[in-house]
Amino acid sequence: MEIINVGESFANKRDVNLSKYATSVEYIPLETSPMSMLIGVRNLKLRCLGDNVYIYDRNVAFARPTCPVLCFSSTGKFIHPVGFLGNSEREYMNIKDVIVNDATGELVVVDWAKLIFYTADGRYKRTAEVENSGHMPIFINGGSNRYMCYKCPTILDDEQSYDEILFIDSLYIINPDNGTVSVKYFVDYGKYATDEYMGAGLWPMEEGVCDAEKFIALKVLYNKTTFPQIDKNYLRSNVIYDKSAKTTITLRYNSDYNLAGFTNDLDGGMPFYPIYIKDGKMYQMLDAIDFIEYAEVSNSAKMKEVAATLTEESNPVLVVVTLK
Repeated sequence: MEIINVGESFANKRDVNLSKYATSVEYIPLETSPMSMLIGVRNLKLRCLGDNVYIYDRNVAFARPTCPVLCFSSTGKFIHPVGFLGNSEREYMNIKDVIVNDATGELVVVDWAKLIFYTADGRYKRTAEVENSGHMPIFINGGSNRYMCYKCPTILDDEQSYDEILFIDSLYIINPDNGTVSVKYFVDYGKYATDEYMGAGLWPMEEGVCDAEKFIALKVLYNKTTFPQIDKNYLRSNVIYDKSAKTTITLRYNSDYNLAGFTNDLDGGMPFYPIYIKDGKMYQMLDAIDFIEYAEVSNSAKMKEVAATLTEESNPVLVVVTLK
């Protein structure tokens, strides 16, 4: 079992160049149309299947999503919705998460009490009822493995089951053949770990962990009531665990952009930090208004070129980084 020393790294924050792990960066505006309007990126998540990107408004505090799962091409063109919002067996009222099954080419929308299966082109296949636990799941996608650190549904066979497993300071790897789990990483919060609920932990409202071949990216939340001494800019910290060096790094906050992430030395653009990693690529989403502001500050000609095509009302911009 490997140890991710989050607490120790917090005292030694530093910069990490994007070029250490990546070769290129692209900025892809998502098509803006009446059928493809997206809310602010704070509550948006994405999944990839084949050459397409699926973006959805993840359920927060039982709120109904503002749109169904939307499918875009790799160039940002809107293609189609996946399913529709509603109460029927084929529809969903909430989106706790979306699971991608590469083997079958399926997308699985996780509602509060059911799993709805769709084809990659948005056609309905079937529905499976599951126990409604009231807990939000976190699915951690990357490579050929899947990790989990919170309660989540698991697909074991054609008969769907709902496994409730609560992991707070460990990442467990899931065997895709039989659905069993085993510990892979222990997350050591050091002096920031407490016996109380309000200690440091993985940030559950976004992708708490993203797994790449050479590193793991973690979002760590420090409760401001428990840790009043922590700079507000680090209450939600971005952390990198290098698998080869077995080192943990809390990334330094960049005040020019009000962001913490990899230093973009590839094209002089804004700092980058992934919300999703799959098939050798990392993804980040930015609201158009923020992208325009970041482009003005940056030295990236590509960012400035894309920003010139946007307005404040445009859909978000997808930042895609290709890994080495």
